[in-house]
Amino acid sequence: MTSVSVIIPTCDRPHMLAEALASVQGQTRPADQVIVVDNGVLPLPEAVTATYDKVRFERIPPRSGASFARNWGAWIAGCDTLAFLDDDDLWPEDYLARMLACLEETDSDLVAAPQRLADSGTETERPIAPNHDGQFPRWTRLGYRGSNMIVRTTAFWAVQGFPTRMLTGEDRAFAIELATAGHQIRVCPDAHSLKREHAGTQLTDRATLALGKLCFLNEFGARMRRADLLEDRLAVVISLSHTWGWPLWLVGVAMAPRAALRRARKYWPLNRISR
Repeated sequence: MTSVSVIIPTCDRPHMLAEALASVQGQTRPADQVIVVDNGVLPLPEAVTATYDKVRFERIPPRSGASFARNWGAWIAGCDTLAFLDDDDLWPEDYLARMLACLEETDSDLVAAPQRLADSGTETERPIAPNHDGQFPRWTRLGYRGSNMIVRTTAFWAVQGFPTRMLTGEDRAFAIELATAGHQIRVCPDAHSLKREHAGTQLTDRATLALGKLCFLNEFGARMRRADLLEDRLAVVISLSHTWGWPLWLVGVAMAPRAALRRARKYWPLNRISR
């Protein structure tokens, strides 16, 4: 039987983490291993760590980022497959059972599920399935997130895991690299992850989202279709407009992402940005 390690990156949200862990422990198909990788400023309280004595808690340098935390968990995991869950999301009780069944039935390397709102059950995102040639029809709005993917460990490391050089969009970049390398990706319509809307600290604010998209464009822009490239450039403008209005230099951001990224790094050091 295929074994599965669940990896949860967390950053200063102990109460939400406890609820995420409860959703993992309530699975009809129990995980073989659960690893929490804490990159918060404050260490996790004993009330959380003592409650889940079968969970392995790892402490890494604060604000290392979600990608680094996920990769760290994957490195110490000992199972055939890796299932990722963000600390502010949840899984229905049959999530692992359905996802693992789909992985085996389709003989895939990665399986992704739709995402729904935890409160209302409304579907917010459905991953895009690759074409017959194994490639995605577009590179925007792919629907691959940190809480709705299960991947074989061998395939994960074949593309070196989540790219730590990305500020945001590392899950999208990971799926793209996996498909580009020829690995089989499938969507499991029978499963879903649960996204929680909350007033606490979100993983990414709008300004960081914009800078993250610039990083993505800097990395993948030369390989993107023109339509995808323009959509991502527009997303940068929209993200920044919520914070800084519509100054004329945003046109330059949209049209010259490499130069804008260099300018942003000059005034906004990367080591101050975390997810």
